[in-house]
Amino acid sequence: MDILNPKDIGEFDFIFGHGFLHNLPPDLRAKAVENISKMLKKGGKYLSICFNEKSQEFGGPGRGERSTGMGHMLFYSSFEELEKLFSEYFTILEAKLINFGGERPGSIPHITNYFFMEK
Repeated sequence: MDILNPKDIGEFDFIFGHGFLHNLPPDLRAKAVENISKMLKKGGKYLSICFNEKSQEFGGPGRGERSTGMGHMLFYSSFEELEKLFSEYFTILEAKLINFGGERPGSIPHITNYFFMEK
């Protein structure tokens, strides 16, 4: 599904967005989050997990674009900018930074923005 141009697919009780926001340039995120809000039923929940700017992988900490070395760019975010964006459309029920990955050999540790919200 194209989150920027979704078709009429109905309403959902829950949407889980794991990693798609860091694949969108910042100027497209508001439209994506607005569309997610439209796809949720009243009282529906949205869980978003995406890379935080403090992550060290793919070139070290910092906002903005980072090459993955796999042919595409990632767009890291600060906790504060996502909090501001999400609060326009949702009630934030829980928000935190999570250290994720690195537990298994070969896995890359990173810091994620975790937001659990309600429409």
